[in-house]
Formats: sequence, structure tokens, C-alpha cells
Amino acid sequence: MSLRKRLGWTFLIGGALGALSQIIYNLWSAFCTNPGFILSRTLGSDVLVTMGVIGALLGGLGLYRHLASRTTFGAGLPFSGFAFGIGENMIGPWTKPKNNGREGFWHCTWHGLWLVIWFNVLVFALSFFIAGLCYYGAGIKESTQYLLVQPLAHPVSGPLLYLTAFITGGLITCVWELVIVITKLPMSAVLAIAWCSGTLLAPTGIMAWLSSFGGWGMNVMIMNGGQILYNVGFMFFNGTPGAGFEFAALVITIGCLFLTGWLCFILHIIKYGHKSQDHRDGQVVVPTAKAQADAASCPA
Repeated sequence: MSLRKRLGWTFLIGGALGALSQIIYNLWSAFCTNPGFILSRTLGSDVLVTMGVIGALLGGLGLYRHLASRTTFGAGLPFSGFAFGIGENMIGPWTKPKNNGREGFWHCTWHGLWLVIWFNVLVFALSFFIAGLCYYGAGIKESTQYLLVQPLAHPVSGPLLYLTAFITGGLITCVWELVIVITKLPMSAVLAIAWCSGTLLAPTGIMAWLSSFGGWGMNVMIMNGGQILYNVGFMFFNGTPGAGFEFAALVITIGCLFLTGWLCFILHIIKYGHKSQDHRDGQVVVPTAKAQADAASCPA
């Protein structure tokens, strides 16, 4: 696949998932009209988990893989891709024979759980470290955008907001698609860098502006996780009431996203058993990030 075609698919898929996230956010907002309702305080988490469920359903039924075969980060940067990636880490050992047998259900589940643990411990630590440097080293003492519990005001509304969500989602995913093409780093490494880039950009105001302009075209991306952790870190350093709630909400959200990955795995078992979703001579045929990067650097 040529680089032009790959970026085109990335823009379309990333933009579509961003616009879908904006629609889901608006639906959740309409449902949670009572300010005292607990879900009205966690709209951000509600949307991310909903996108995780969508990624799990499409992943378990073999549809999300078709998106991932056309783009690495158009499908992988939104949080729906987080659920799909966790599910894939369970499906891989489930479908591949090992030592004259196959790994059991719970061993495969552990593959996905371990991915969630090491990745989030890493990015949580890095994000809090960066927030601490900004607070104590750079003297930045204010941070107000706690995106898990309060929505931002947008410069546009109505259908235009869906358009800006689409454009923002498409452009953001294209940026990271180019990063993996140029660097040829593993996908997990680029995802960690993308997360921490949200932490680094948060004190500059760029992330807040992107969230305001692009709505959930930005907020559904993994970069927003870095911005949220930056703000949660500031809440802890400032002694802001509610810091514990914000942190707990984020941890619970990550836990729910793991469960959506597990749902992806279970749906695969129901539909495919031990067979792979795309197979040739018994081997899974899904382009790896490196293989996609190599392909993108060559003409069609």
C-alpha cells in the first residue's frame, strides 16, 4: 500500500471514529440530564468505555481487523483500538499452537491484563513525573481542564462540531501514522509516546485548544489520557478536592477498557473457536506495525 493511500485510510478511519465519539458523547449528555446522577459526573469515562465496547464488538466479530489492516493509528489511536489491542493480545496465543498444545483461557487473559498493567504503570508514572516538573520546576500552578468530569465549551455547534471532530480525528491519527512510518518503532512504543505527548502539550494550552475545537475527535485519542493525567497530577500537587475521585475514575475507566478487551476475546472464541480470524495455512495474517511501515515506504 502506498503512503498516500495509507494516510488516506488513516484520515477517513480516524476521522470517522472521532465523529462517532462526538455522537456518543452527545447521546450520553442527553441521557445524563440529572446533575446528581453519577454518570453525569463521568461523561468522559462513559464515552471511552462505550468506544471500548464498540471496538470489542467489531474486534471479536472480525471487523475491526479490516480497519487495522489499512491503517495502524487510524484504528489504533482512538480508545476503541485500545480494546481491540487488548483482545488481540489474548487472541494471538489462543489461536497459535505452542509446545504441542495451546495456551488456556486464563493464560491468554493474563496476556491482555499484563499489557494493561505494564503500559498504564509506565504512562501514569511518566505523566505524573512531567506534571511534577511543571508544577515544582517550572512554577506552573494552575490547571483547570479536568476532562473526565467537565465538558469544554466549543467554538462551533451542531453539525459543524461533528465536522471538526472528523477533521481533528483524521489529522491527529495521520500525524502518528507518519511517526510510525518514519521511526519504524513498535506500536506499543509509539502509543506510549503519543500518551506522554498529551502530558507535555497540556501546559502549553495546545491540548485544551484541540479538545475545544475538535471535541471528541481529540478526546477519544490516547493523547487525551496524557492530558487527563497531567491535570490529575496537578490536582494532587495543589491539594485540590476531588483529586482522588478523578484518579479513581481514570483507573476504573482503564479497568473497564480491559474488560472490553476481554469481551473481544470471548466473542472471538464464540465465533471462531481456536481459528484465527484471518488465516492462511493456519497462521494469522495481520500486518504488523513494522510490516505496515515498510509497506508504506514503498510504492504500490
